Amino acid sequence: MPSRGAGGGSLLDSGLLPVEELARLALREGRRPRPIYGAHRWFARRFGSAFRALLTAAVLREGEDFWAAYYGGTDRWRGRTVLDPFVGGGTSVVEARRLGAEVIGVDVDAVACVITRFETRAAGFPDPGEALERLKREVGERVAPYYLTPTPEGERVVLHYFWVQVVRCAGCGEEVEAHPHHRLACEAGGRRQWAFCPGCHRVQELSRGETRLRCDGCGATASIETGPVRYGRLACPRCGHRERLIDVAARTGGPPRWRLFALETLEEEPRPGRPVPLSGRRFRAATREDLRVFESAERALEERAGPDGALPWVPSRRIPREGRSDGRLPAYGYERYAELFNARQLLHLSLLAEAIGGLAGPEREALALAFSDHLTTNCMMAHYAFGWRRLAPLFSVRAFRHVTRPVEINPWLDGTGRGTFPNAVRAVQRAIESARSPREPSLAGGFRPVRDKPSGGARILRADSRDLGALPDASVDLVLTDPPYLDNVAYSELSDFFLPWLELLGLAPAVEGLSALEGSLAARGRDGAALEEYARSLAEALREVRRVLRPEGRLVFTYQHRTAGAWQALAGAMAAARLRPVQVFPLLGNGDRGPHAHQGASRWDAVFVAVRDGGGPPPGPLGLSGARLERARGHCGYWEARLSGTGLFREADRRNFFRACLVAGALGAFPGPQVDGGWTPLAAALEQPPPRGPEGRADAPAG
Repeated sequence: MPSRGAGGGSLLDSGLLPVEELARLALREGRRPRPIYGAHRWFARRFGSAFRALLTAAVLREGEDFWAAYYGGTDRWRGRTVLDPFVGGGTSVVEARRLGAEVIGVDVDAVACVITRFETRAAGFPDPGEALERLKREVGERVAPYYLTPTPEGERVVLHYFWVQVVRCAGCGEEVEAHPHHRLACEAGGRRQWAFCPGCHRVQELSRGETRLRCDGCGATASIETGPVRYGRLACPRCGHRERLIDVAARTGGPPRWRLFALETLEEEPRPGRPVPLSGRRFRAATREDLRVFESAERALEERAGPDGALPWVPSRRIPREGRSDGRLPAYGYERYAELFNARQLLHLSLLAEAIGGLAGPEREALALAFSDHLTTNCMMAHYAFGWRRLAPLFSVRAFRHVTRPVEINPWLDGTGRGTFPNAVRAVQRAIESARSPREPSLAGGFRPVRDKPSGGARILRADSRDLGALPDASVDLVLTDPPYLDNVAYSELSDFFLPWLELLGLAPAVEGLSALEGSLAARGRDGAALEEYARSLAEALREVRRVLRPEGRLVFTYQHRTAGAWQALAGAMAAARLRPVQVFPLLGNGDRGPHAHQGASRWDAVFVAVRDGGGPPPGPLGLSGARLERARGHCGYWEARLSGTGLFREADRRNFFRACLVAGALGAFPGPQVDGGWTPLAAALEQPPPRGPEGRADAPAG
């Protein structure tokens, strides 16, 4: 069995959780996320089932029935306080509140606070369906004419508009469409594809095996698989001049220019809530009339502008340039967030924001949250997943990825099209329903209702985790969190996209002197200076955690990283804050098989359970005695042997968890008799390979 935690006697301290069964629940949750967390995009979430399990284990003694408490709920959190100082998407405090705890969530990011406030109060929100119907009449019907196209078969509703970046060649002056290829769509696993002529834009249906297109309209021939753009570099078809697209703005002095070249229309009348089948959709070349419709939307938007040219209900805030880890937006020529939208999108968003701004109370908040999430699918950084024939939103890859061929959706279709505003409202609606009638996935399959008794309130504070001055000393029973990782994606850079709109709608009031970009703990890089800054900032936050923890309280957090330096920084921060691990065990934390998954990534988090240490920080560099190093290896070996049969615990997971065991050992975990056997600096131990073979099949670690 795993090494036992010192004192406490809880199931969590012992590490005796049913980790294999929890992994099965996590995989199901990865395929079908909890609706409460689907109301608004956040960039990384741990599984709700994992946090519910940790909270359940924290109040059970060894030998008590874990699954009875997991599904039956527990009143043992009543009157106790749970804090997450890096609350992010809110999973920790939502799950703690469901079990009756008083919860406090802190984050420097205003968008994270908006999302979490909604999630912790969702059960009390009214159904937004009636308000949606009013908005359809007030806004949807007003903009509907801008999403129609005349065809030989009669007028059709447009589902998608296809745009392409246009670049004037620096070599010859030719206007070049920056197509990476000339395929518009294909059947995933099917036999058909749709390709377009680069000259006249005529769209043709072809067999999947065709690699060249001969246009039925103008007679031109072209490669389907390739276009002028390859790996972000444009080659002029006329003169051969090559230029990186990211360098164009430095020459032109502005953001990308776009050209409309194709449409996807609905060939049958859309019905609310009923998707139009793929057979009822058709690709067409854009016509002059389609351009005239767009120009009429441009004029309608201009007519809304004030005397100074400012657009009502459109934020004018500039994109921050300082302190960014990803400088692509400024490099591509964008200065303001409004430039990420075309005129028709801004007309729709401006009218919709104005209408939502006229609502009151919870109704306004729910619709504003849906509006904010809708921004990722209604901007010029969404692209077309051509194998699936649907829109892929901004942040489907966690970055401001430049898209040379963005897709624009008809935002008012109900039931057809990914990311329409009615669909965004439906996601909020499902979140409210799930909060009112919670249920958990059953190990036997399906779902079962749970008898949760949520606490009365939640305090969600926008503040820097390094200064929890709003919280008194020794006032928190459990800190449950997922701290920022070294050189992780700077989520505050991404969430800043939503912030101006949420401020406009009154959900995120500005806080004087508090910047999410400046307050983020995620370091920019992996060099020595970045490591030192990360360790220093994390230590400051953990000192505050120690201050607010009750003497018998616990800090529980999940962690993973591919680099030894990040683990060294974590250990240094915990040592400086005088927090001592009493247990560490693996828990499946990532079911991601999407664009961020890769072979070298760990899917299992290390869960640390730590207590306030009575002593001072260690006087010298951290390290492990020979005996403690062997116990750390044995602890890792126990879990490797136990989880090897799941088929989920891979080499990256083994390496990640071994480093967690080394950090825990260097900070005082795995107590036992001290014998001579040398001393290994933690930095050197972190470079060692994880235990394998007979050592990895240990039945129990030493001690």
